Amino acid sequence: MKIGFVGLGKLGLPVALTIASKGHKVYGFDTDIDKMRRYANGESGLWEPGIDQNLVRCLDDNSLRLQGQINKAVADSNIIFVAVPTPHELGYGGEIPDRLPPRDFDYSYLRQACKAIAEINPAGVVAIISTVLPGTSRREILPILGDHFIYNPAFIAMGQTEEDYLDPEFVLCGGPDGPAGVLREFYSGMMEAQFLHGTFEEAELVKIMYNTFIGWKIVFANTVMEICHKIGNANCDRVSYALGQATDRIISSKYMFGGMGDGGACHPRDNIAMSYLCEQLGIAYDPFSFIMRIRTEQARYLADLVLEELVKDADLDLKVVIMGKTYKPDTDLLDGSPSLLLGHILKERGVEVQWYDPAVCKSTIDRTPRVFVLATPWTDLVYYDYPTGSVVIDPWGLVMADNQNFVKVVRVGRSR
Repeated sequence: MKIGFVGLGKLGLPVALTIASKGHKVYGFDTDIDKMRRYANGESGLWEPGIDQNLVRCLDDNSLRLQGQINKAVADSNIIFVAVPTPHELGYGGEIPDRLPPRDFDYSYLRQACKAIAEINPAGVVAIISTVLPGTSRREILPILGDHFIYNPAFIAMGQTEEDYLDPEFVLCGGPDGPAGVLREFYSGMMEAQFLHGTFEEAELVKIMYNTFIGWKIVFANTVMEICHKIGNANCDRVSYALGQATDRIISSKYMFGGMGDGGACHPRDNIAMSYLCEQLGIAYDPFSFIMRIRTEQARYLADLVLEELVKDADLDLKVVIMGKTYKPDTDLLDGSPSLLLGHILKERGVEVQWYDPAVCKSTIDRTPRVFVLATPWTDLVYYDYPTGSVVIDPWGLVMADNQNFVKVVRVGRSR
C-alpha cells in the first residue's frame, strides 16, 4: 500500500519507519529542510532504540522515500498520515511554573498541511495523528478535507514508539465510516488490536483525557510520596505498589463511567480527613479538598440542568422528584449520598424536592408532569413508568427514551 506521511518529527519519523518496516511504501515529507538532509544521511537525531539502523535499512530498500515536495508524498497515496506539530507558545510546556492563562494549541501547521493535501489529492483518505482539543477536527479540518479524513491519534511513549505502535492497547479512529473502514483494514494487516471507532469529538477526547489521566496518576503518587516523607516510618513505593495490586476497583475499568458523585461511609469522609492531614503536614498541594470541591460543583451542574428544564416548560410542576436516596442501589445506607447532596443544593435554590427510593422512602408519586432525576440507579427506577409530559434527567445514561412514551429523557453527556 502506498502511504503518504506529512510531518517527520519526533513522532512522525518513528511511526513512518514502523509502517515502512511492515511492507508498505512510505513517501515522507517535512518542511524542515535541514532535518530532511540529516535523515537522508541516515541520522535521525532521535533517542529511539535502533531508529538510525531502521532509517538506513528503510532508505536502502526504498520502503521509505524522502520527498522534497509535499505533492510527491501525497499524490496517489492510499492513506496520508499527518503528524505535524500543534504547539503551544513558549512557556506552555510545563517547563516553568503554571502562571500563564490557559490557551488552545496552535493549529496553523495542521491547517496548512491539510489545505495542501486537499489541493493535491482531494479524494485521498487522510489520517490525522496530531493532538488536538475536542471540536477541532469538525471546526478546523472538516471544511478543508470534507469527509475524506479520520482522526487517528497514536498512544505511544517516546523512546518506545515502534513497540507501542505495533502492540497498542487499542486503535482509535474518529470520523466518517468510509475512511474508518480503510484504516481498519490497514491496521488489521499489521497488528491484532481492538479497533474503536466513534465521532471526531469522542476520539479527540479519548486522546487528550488519556494523556491527562496519566498526569492525575502521577500527582496522586507524588502526594503519597510527600505524605510518607513527612509522617515518617513509611515507604511510598510500598504504599503505591499495594494500591497497584488493587486490579478490581482501582487499576481497572470500574468507576470509569459518568453518573453521580461517589458516596458511602468511606469515600467522601476519607477525602475530608486526608485534607485535614495535608493541612497538618503542610503538604505542597491538597488534592483531597480539590476532589471534594469538584464533587460539589458537579452536583451543582446537575442542579443547573434541573433548573433549565423547569424554566423551559411552564407546565411542569415546580416540585422535583429525586429518584433514589441511598448512596448506591441494593442498600439502605444514606452515608455520603450524592442524592442528598443534590437535594440540598436544589433546596438552597428554592426548589421543592421529593425523594422516592425503593429501600428508604416509597412516597406516593402522582401522575403530574415533573422533573425527575435518576440519582441512584436502582433497576426499578431505570424502568419506572414516568408520568406523561415529564422530564427525566439521567446522569447514568440508563433510561432509554424509547421505553418512555411522551417523556423527555436527558441522558447527560450522551447526545448520541
